[in-house]
Formats: sequence, structure tokens, C-alpha cells
Amino acid sequence: MIALSALLVWMAPAFAGSSAFPAAATVKTADGLTLQATYGQPAKPSVNGAVFVHMNGRSKEDWALVAEDCWRAGAYVITVDLRGMGSNVAKGATPVPPTPEDYLKMVEDVKAAVAFLRAKGVTHVTLVGAELGANLAINVAADDPAVVDVVLLSPGMTYKGVIATDAVKRYGPRAFYMAASQDDAYGFQSLTRLADLATGPKKVEVFDTAGKGTMMLNREPELQGNVVGWIGTHWTVAAVVEPKAPTTIVVKPSEGTLETTGPTGSPLPK
Repeated sequence: MIALSALLVWMAPAFAGSSAFPAAATVKTADGLTLQATYGQPAKPSVNGAVFVHMNGRSKEDWALVAEDCWRAGAYVITVDLRGMGSNVAKGATPVPPTPEDYLKMVEDVKAAVAFLRAKGVTHVTLVGAELGANLAINVAADDPAVVDVVLLSPGMTYKGVIATDAVKRYGPRAFYMAASQDDAYGFQSLTRLADLATGPKKVEVFDTAGKGTMMLNREPELQGNVVGWIGTHWTVAAVVEPKAPTTIVVKPSEGTLETTGPTGSPLPK
């Protein structure tokens, strides 16, 4: 069983004109890497921003539509390619598989994207991640009080050595959104465990055959709007309210298999 809080209702503000989206950007990590990113600046100054982190072996383009919706709602947004992935790999070059140490260092990639937004005046940050990106996001969020919300699609108790369970505990009573599908057996099992550990206002969504991570955005059309709406309710401290008495849903045990991801830059299945 998974406890769900009531989802707060948020209406996106009217949006008129801004800088082009997406604009190319780079971020510099604490260990000296320069990573490729895309960035959107809203028409009016804002303290709100969102960082989007992709799945293992994928790229920032997987988040393009969700990031654009948040940008149109009036927030700064940045999608970053993790080291050794996406446009950080030269055209025509064969990607070199990350080492176990590389995966652990990827938290610095997310921190660099957060620092990029802070330099623009952002003080209320949402971290949005899928699969490996979800685990990286919650680890960064756990130790950064400027992060007011996390959105995790198909998080794992651990992915490539990046552990989420302890990070969820450290994250404490801040807002928390998670989604997974039963045909992603490990993601579904992990979601159940992590949802029990989350203590703040939360929403948990479970699908039947939506796949894994950002694949779910293609297979469950309402998920994109749900994610954007949830993010908007938690950008400012005043918008965060104590959850109402939880509603309980029962989900059937999964008989599906774990979904896998394709090579960097390949389109996600629909």
C-alpha cells in the first residue's frame, strides 16, 4: 500500500514573451568538467527554478517538453547532460561507459546546474530526475536547503552505487513527488520503500504498463501535467501546506520485467 497526500491545485500564470527556449548553456563542475545544458529564462525575474536530470545513458532532450512547460509558467529551467552522456560525447565518438567512481561524481553535475540557477537569482529550486537522475537529484536535495521540492520518476533504492534510501531520510519534511510503473519491477519496489521513508507532503503515482523513467511521459499523457502542476505548488515556502489525512490505494503485485534504456540520443519507445 502507498499513502498519497492530496494534490494541491496550481494554476500557471499567464505568460507573455521571454528569452528563446531552449538556449544553449554550459555548467562547470567542482571537479573541473564543462557540461552541456539547455536553459530557459522567464520574461520576468523569478526566485523559482527547476533542474532536470536524465536517465542513465540518455540525454537532456528527454526533459524538453516538461522543462518548457515550467519555463512558460514563469520559472528558470535548466536541463543538463551528465558527464560522458548526451552532447558531452563528441559527434561520431563512441561513448565510454562511466566507471563506478564516475557515477558517484555525477552529483557534482547536478550541483553545478543548481549553482547556474542560483547565479540567476533563483532561491527556490525543484530537482526533477528519472531513474539514475532521480537518485542523483534526491542526494543533492538532501543536503541543500534551497531545494523545496523533488520530482522522482522511477527512483531506485540504489542505481549504479548512488543510494536513495539514506538521502530520502536526510531530505526530511520537504515536498516529494514520485511515480513508477509496475512493469518496471525494481522501480516499483523501490518506490514503495522510498514512499514509506518520505515524511513531507507527498504524492505517489503508480501505473500499470508505463515503462521506466521518462518513458512514462510518452505512455501516460497526464503525467506531464501532473508533474508540472505539483512543481508549481511547492516553489515558494508559502505554498507548502501540511498534507491532509492520506488516502490509501492498493496496487497489484507486478508480474512485469525491468525496463532497460537505449543508447544515448536514441528515441524513447512510445
